[in-house]
Amino acid sequence: MARTPVLRVQQFKKGSLSAIGREVDRAEKNSRNGDIDKMRTEYNVTIKEAEGGTLYRAWNAWRVEHGCSEQKINKTMTAFEGIVLTASPEVFQSFGWNTETPTGTSFEVRLKCQDFLMSQYNFVCDTIGEDKILSATIHFDEKTPHIQLYYIPAVEYVNQKQYEKDKDGHIVRNEKGSPVYARDKDGKIITERVEGTRINRGGFWSNLGGKNSYNMLQTNHFETLKKEYPHLNLERGKEGSTAEHRTKNQWEKEMMNEVKEKYIQVEEIETKIVERQESLQGYEERLQKYEEMSVGIEEVEVSGKKILGGVILKEDNLNRLKEQAKAYIANKPRIEALNEREHSLDEQEQALRLREQAVEKRENSIGDKEAEMLKWEGIYYSQVQEYKYLKVDLRAEVEKEKKQYVELYKEQLGLNKEHSKLKSLVAEQSEEITKLKAENASLIEKAKQDVKTATEPLQRQIETLQSKVSELTERVRTTLEKCYMSISAICKAVGMLKYDDNQGYKVYKLSEKQDRLIDAISNYGANWAEHDGLDDVADDIRKHIGLSKGIQNEIKELEPKLKDKGWERE
Repeated sequence: MARTPVLRVQQFKKGSLSAIGREVDRAEKNSRNGDIDKMRTEYNVTIKEAEGGTLYRAWNAWRVEHGCSEQKINKTMTAFEGIVLTASPEVFQSFGWNTETPTGTSFEVRLKCQDFLMSQYNFVCDTIGEDKILSATIHFDEKTPHIQLYYIPAVEYVNQKQYEKDKDGHIVRNEKGSPVYARDKDGKIITERVEGTRINRGGFWSNLGGKNSYNMLQTNHFETLKKEYPHLNLERGKEGSTAEHRTKNQWEKEMMNEVKEKYIQVEEIETKIVERQESLQGYEERLQKYEEMSVGIEEVEVSGKKILGGVILKEDNLNRLKEQAKAYIANKPRIEALNEREHSLDEQEQALRLREQAVEKRENSIGDKEAEMLKWEGIYYSQVQEYKYLKVDLRAEVEKEKKQYVELYKEQLGLNKEHSKLKSLVAEQSEEITKLKAENASLIEKAKQDVKTATEPLQRQIETLQSKVSELTERVRTTLEKCYMSISAICKAVGMLKYDDNQGYKVYKLSEKQDRLIDAISNYGANWAEHDGLDDVADDIRKHIGLSKGIQNEIKELEPKLKDKGWERE
């Protein structure tokens, strides 16, 4: 299989910000992604954390920072895009990645995979600009390691189309009520460059190459990795492909269709294999006969001594005699067939001789049938000649086949010797391989121990740092919640000065500035709560007024207390 780097781009609307952020951060308890192995989630690496802790907050913060928070993003617009960076499984398998074994997801293997993925990430940063990236995470808890990153496709300016206006400066509209674009003398729409950062996917990809931008991105991505990892023999994906990131269900359906097609192909191949095996069986039967063939016609010259009731032979001569006897048994049916054919020719010759005698008798006894006798004589002569030619051809064929059998027999003896040599060589190599395996196992075990010794302190440090980071994050979150509780209490208490009707805190005849100040304090607190993702707090500030227990306690502390000589405040 080809080793191919993968870069996939996907568009997202504003409504996807929260759901995607939870999946990337593995915040969902029941994720729809069945490939996630929660035992390996701790191996995931955050390259760039979303500002504010969520993708939604990071998106809003980026817009505020770059001065485009006033831009309206409707439901049909592309609010942000995502990129999946990975490679075909063969690439990560070359690094040792294997989710079926503990060593296949070890720290060393993950480090090699991470280096490759970071090369892809650096390419994306150089291409689209790292400042546009909202978050990026390496996921090791799925079947294939990959990076999920999300960015804003923004531009620094846009060429805004201009509308045609009448003499009073009003926009001209057509019969349907739609505004009419202003055009130059060549009929092209007039545009005006408007400076300022804006989310604009069309302009973003136009700056990267226009219609060929995606193809150029894929080509540059492949060429960059090919130069950095020449030993991987990477191959580019299908050029001109518009393939996008697919969901797991889409992928499973495609795989099922491919499996069905492969199954049909396998059945066809199995049918061809059966046909080939049947054909091969015939060749094997013929080869078996050749293996048992021998000369069968050469005389065995042996030297030995005669003894009472038998003959003493040397072992070599006895073996030759056995081989020739075996060859004779193997060729016996064919020899018998040849003998039968020769016997048939002898019978034909005998019949011709009898016919010749009959013709001679008829020639002597019937003088008036001389012409007929000559005719029979011609027939007899032609048949005799045909018999002679046939006999010669048959004998030549027999001799030819005998020579072929002798050559094949000799060839088989040579193959047997080669087989014995190869068998001995294989045995020696097997013994050497066994030794090398034992040495390799010992070296691997030592390497594992060395790696374990080297990585355990580092792992402990990582766990300590992760614990401190989690503790600090929790403290910040708690402090933020307390701050907003105080802000909420203050805003609702200030609102009592304007809207209270029952507790006596309402101030009558407020000036316009005082009136606006009270509402401005409430709106300010609500807007910041909403900005930080605390929609419930913002809603509470806008809709309610009142005094918290803490403020009530402070008021009680300030109330005058009765003493013997009058009232006084503490």
